[in-house]
Formats: sequence, structure tokens, C-alpha cells
Amino acid sequence: MAGQGVGMGGGERRQTDGVSERARAGLMAMKQKKGEPELFPETQEIVALLSKDQTQDLVIIVVPSHDRNNKPLAEAAIGEWAQNAMKLMADLYRGATAYKAAQGIYKTDEGHYLWDHPLIIESFASEEAIHDKGNLEVLVGFGKRMGKALNQASIMLVFGAVMYYIEDYSGV
Repeated sequence: MAGQGVGMGGGERRQTDGVSERARAGLMAMKQKKGEPELFPETQEIVALLSKDQTQDLVIIVVPSHDRNNKPLAEAAIGEWAQNAMKLMADLYRGATAYKAAQGIYKTDEGHYLWDHPLIIESFASEEAIHDKGNLEVLVGFGKRMGKALNQASIMLVFGAVMYYIEDYSGV
């Protein structure tokens, strides 16, 4: 069962992370015998990052599946914009992951419900990269072009706990 020790031959107890106490102790002892630091350098870097205040956060752009009139978009158009969004996020923030949402809804200022099955494109990014005005300008420009090309009521961007809707597609 997850979360409980499981008998492993030789008296070892399996931890929830899949590493036995015996294996963990053996690894640490080997490192100490070789004169190596007690922790991997990556472990030390992670500890340093975790001790700082919010050094990274999530950046999200949503690629829609329907237009502002609830008309389904062509799969080829969705795929092209999603692929371009992923490349952009990788260029700006070093990587991206896409998730297909089961369903989404947006309520317009006029009170209309727009149903969607959007693709969520997300990247973990450093605070420095998130706050970079050049990166923001490129991301907003992409959102404006996508919103205009796909006839959207809005394009949603998320930066950590901050959400922003692009609704004006002028200038592109």
C-alpha cells in the first residue's frame, strides 16, 4: 500500500519514495568514504532554490478549440497554434508542456457562455524570465495574433496566481 512500509527481503523497509532506508544509508556511506560531499550537487542546488522566496512560477497560455461564436476551430489550426505556443514557451522559458482540458467555459461581458476544450500550454519559469519585459512583449504579441486569427473573445495568460485576458487584438 502507498505510504506504508512493505517487506523487502533482508529486513529492508520500502519508503513511499521507493528508496529503502538501507539503500539511502548505503549511498550516503559510500559518498562519505570516497571523500565526496554528503549530497549530490543537484540536491544542494534544489535545497538552495527551495530556501528562496518564489524563485520560479508557472506561466500558462491557453490555446482555444472554439471561436467567439462557439464554432469549433479546425484541428489543423489548433495544432499549429499549440505547436507554435510550445516552441515560444520553450524559447522564453526553456520548456513547455501541453495538456488537453476536458472542458472550459468563458463568460463574455455580454453574458454569453463560450464552451471550449482548450489546450493548456505551461512552463515553469524563473521570476526573472517572467518579469522580463521583452519576454512579456513577445508572449502578449503571440496571444494577440492567436486571438485575432482564431476569432477569440479573449486569450488567457496566467503568471503564477495572476490571470490576464487579452481582449484587444489591435497592433498585430
